Amino acid sequence: MKKLLFILLLIPVLVFSQKEVIINIKTDTYPSETKWVLYDSIYQGDTLHHVPYGYYTQNNTMHSDTVYIPDSITNISFVIFDSYGDGIVNGEYYVMICGDTVVDYPVSTFTNGLIHNRTVPQCLSNPPPGICVPSILNI
Repeated sequence: MKKLLFILLLIPVLVFSQKEVIINIKTDTYPSETKWVLYDSIYQGDTLHHVPYGYYTQNNTMHSDTVYIPDSITNISFVIFDSYGDGIVNGEYYVMICGDTVVDYPVSTFTNGLIHNRTVPQCLSNPPPGICVPSILNI
């Protein structure tokens, strides 16, 4: 009975294990022109997360967005867009997964958009926010 209860407590962690993804973007003078999409595997695959045009409102500011992807994801495609077509003038962006930088773009010299296909690094899985596994269990 004790083993069964312990296993049942671990099921949410095993089923919902996730990897932390941090997207850092330094906007330019027109932050509302910037949006990004994180796809599973390839460009225009299943959308994992996104930020629409108009989400960023503070100009010339480093923004940090944290999202979580399923542990089973092995490849991602990070796509950044600029609605005006001049990129992020004097801006930059970085994408980290479990602390490893997978996209490093310190000079944003693209025009309408740029696609980055990357392999997701192996890392310790994180439980999703809000799930707490007790460290001491009285049975």
